[in-house]
Amino acid sequence: MAGFVYNPAEFKKFKVDIVDSGKTISYELPLVSHIPPEVTDYADAMIVQRTNEVQKVRDARNEKRLPIVGADPETAYPTNLDALMWMLEMIEPDLATHIAKWPYGARSELWEQWQEASKISVEKSEASSDSSGATE
Repeated sequence: MAGFVYNPAEFKKFKVDIVDSGKTISYELPLVSHIPPEVTDYADAMIVQRTNEVQKVRDARNEKRLPIVGADPETAYPTNLDALMWMLEMIEPDLATHIAKWPYGARSELWEQWQEASKISVEKSEASSDSSGATE
Protein backbone atom coordinates (compact mmCIF):
# COMPACT_ATOMS: atom_id res chain seq x y z
CA MET A 1 0.00 0.00 0.00
CA ALA A 2 1.40 3.40 -0.99
CA GLY A 3 1.71 6.03 1.72
CA PHE A 4 1.97 9.35 -0.08
CA VAL A 5 1.60 9.85 -3.80
CA TYR A 6 2.63 13.18 -5.31
CA ASN A 7 0.51 13.77 -8.42
CA PRO A 8 0.05 17.44 -9.43
CA ALA A 9 -2.59 16.40 -11.98
CA GLU A 10 -4.86 15.48 -9.06
CA PHE A 11 -4.45 18.73 -7.12
CA LYS A 12 -7.61 20.75 -6.65
CA LYS A 13 -7.88 23.85 -8.84
CA PHE A 14 -9.43 27.30 -8.49
CA LYS A 15 -11.60 28.15 -11.49
CA VAL A 16 -11.74 31.66 -12.92
CA ASP A 17 -14.35 32.47 -15.56
CA ILE A 18 -14.20 35.68 -17.57
CA VAL A 19 -17.19 36.74 -19.63
CA ASP A 20 -15.93 38.79 -22.57
CA SER A 21 -18.24 39.88 -25.40
CA GLY A 22 -20.79 37.24 -24.39
CA LYS A 23 -18.24 34.42 -24.43
CA THR A 24 -16.91 32.71 -21.31
CA ILE A 25 -13.19 32.07 -21.05
CA SER A 26 -12.26 29.63 -18.27
CA TYR A 27 -8.96 29.23 -16.47
CA GLU A 28 -7.87 26.86 -13.73
CA LEU A 29 -5.28 27.96 -11.22
CA PRO A 30 -3.50 25.80 -8.70
CA LEU A 31 -4.53 26.46 -5.12
CA VAL A 32 -2.19 29.01 -3.55
CA SER A 33 -0.63 26.26 -1.42
CA HIS A 34 0.21 24.30 -4.60
CA ILE A 35 1.89 27.04 -6.65
CA PRO A 36 5.21 25.71 -7.98
CA PRO A 37 8.34 27.02 -6.22
CA GLU A 38 9.70 28.66 -9.38
CA VAL A 39 6.58 30.84 -9.48
CA THR A 40 6.71 31.87 -5.83
CA ASP A 41 10.48 32.41 -6.09
CA TYR A 42 9.89 34.74 -9.06
CA ALA A 43 7.19 36.68 -7.20
CA ASP A 44 9.42 36.93 -4.12
CA ALA A 45 12.32 38.21 -6.24
CA MET A 46 10.06 40.81 -7.84
CA ILE A 47 8.81 41.92 -4.42
CA VAL A 48 12.39 42.36 -3.18
CA GLN A 49 13.44 44.17 -6.37
CA ARG A 50 10.47 46.52 -6.30
CA THR A 51 10.86 47.18 -2.57
CA ASN A 52 14.53 48.10 -3.07
CA GLU A 53 13.63 50.43 -5.96
CA VAL A 54 10.94 52.15 -3.89
CA GLN A 55 13.24 52.50 -0.91
CA LYS A 56 15.92 54.23 -3.04
CA VAL A 57 13.34 56.76 -4.25
CA ARG A 58 12.03 57.31 -0.71
CA ASP A 59 15.57 57.73 0.66
CA ALA A 60 16.38 60.31 -2.03
CA ARG A 61 13.18 62.22 -1.30
CA ASN A 62 13.83 62.08 2.44
CA GLU A 63 17.31 63.58 1.93
CA LYS A 64 15.78 66.46 -0.02
CA ARG A 65 12.94 66.77 2.51
CA LEU A 66 10.38 66.14 -0.27
CA PRO A 67 6.98 64.66 0.57
CA ILE A 68 6.32 60.97 0.04
CA VAL A 69 2.83 60.52 -1.32
CA GLY A 70 1.19 57.10 -1.06
CA ALA A 71 -0.58 57.53 -4.40
CA ASP A 72 2.74 58.01 -6.21
CA PRO A 73 3.66 54.72 -7.94
CA GLU A 74 7.37 55.50 -7.45
CA THR A 75 6.95 55.44 -3.66
CA ALA A 76 4.40 52.64 -3.35
CA TYR A 77 5.68 49.36 -1.94
CA PRO A 78 4.45 46.19 -3.63
CA THR A 79 1.09 44.82 -2.51
CA ASN A 80 -0.58 41.42 -2.55
CA LEU A 81 -2.16 42.41 -5.86
CA ASP A 82 1.30 42.98 -7.34
CA ALA A 83 2.30 39.50 -6.15
CA LEU A 84 -0.92 38.15 -7.70
CA MET A 85 0.00 39.63 -11.07
CA TRP A 86 3.61 38.40 -10.94
CA MET A 87 2.43 34.87 -10.15
CA LEU A 88 -0.23 34.92 -12.86
CA GLU A 89 2.32 36.13 -15.42
CA MET A 90 4.01 32.75 -14.97
CA ILE A 91 0.99 30.51 -14.28
CA GLU A 92 -1.52 31.88 -16.83
CA PRO A 93 -0.11 34.82 -18.86
CA ASP A 94 -3.35 35.23 -20.83
CA LEU A 95 -5.35 35.52 -17.60
CA ALA A 96 -2.81 38.05 -16.27
CA THR A 97 -3.40 40.17 -19.38
CA HIS A 98 -7.16 40.19 -18.72
CA ILE A 99 -6.80 40.91 -15.00
CA ALA A 100 -4.39 43.80 -15.60
CA LYS A 101 -7.37 45.69 -17.10
CA TRP A 102 -9.68 45.02 -14.14
CA PRO A 103 -10.50 47.63 -11.52
CA TYR A 104 -8.90 47.35 -8.09
CA GLY A 105 -12.01 45.88 -6.45
CA ALA A 106 -12.35 43.01 -8.93
CA ARG A 107 -8.64 42.11 -8.64
CA SER A 108 -8.87 42.27 -4.86
CA GLU A 109 -11.97 40.05 -4.84
CA LEU A 110 -10.22 37.49 -7.06
CA TRP A 111 -7.21 37.44 -4.70
CA GLU A 112 -9.44 37.01 -1.64
CA GLN A 113 -11.51 34.22 -3.21
CA TRP A 114 -8.41 32.40 -4.46
CA GLN A 115 -6.93 32.59 -0.96
CA GLU A 116 -10.18 31.44 0.65
CA ALA A 117 -10.49 28.48 -1.75
CA SER A 118 -6.89 27.56 -0.94
CA LYS A 119 -7.33 27.31 2.81
CA ILE A 120 -6.47 23.93 4.20
CA SER A 121 -9.13 22.55 6.48
CA VAL A 122 -7.69 21.15 9.66
CA GLU A 123 -9.71 18.22 10.91
CA LYS A 124 -9.53 17.14 14.49
CA SER A 125 -7.29 14.13 14.76
CA GLU A 126 -8.09 11.12 16.87
CA ALA A 127 -5.06 11.79 19.03
CA SER A 128 -6.32 15.21 20.00
CA SER A 129 -9.89 14.13 20.70
CA ASP A 130 -11.36 13.06 24.02
CA SER A 131 -11.88 9.58 22.61
CA SER A 132 -8.18 8.72 22.78
CA GLY A 133 -8.86 6.12 25.43
CA ALA A 134 -6.89 7.86 28.14
CA THR A 135 -8.24 7.59 31.66
CA GLU A 136 -7.71 9.76 34.68
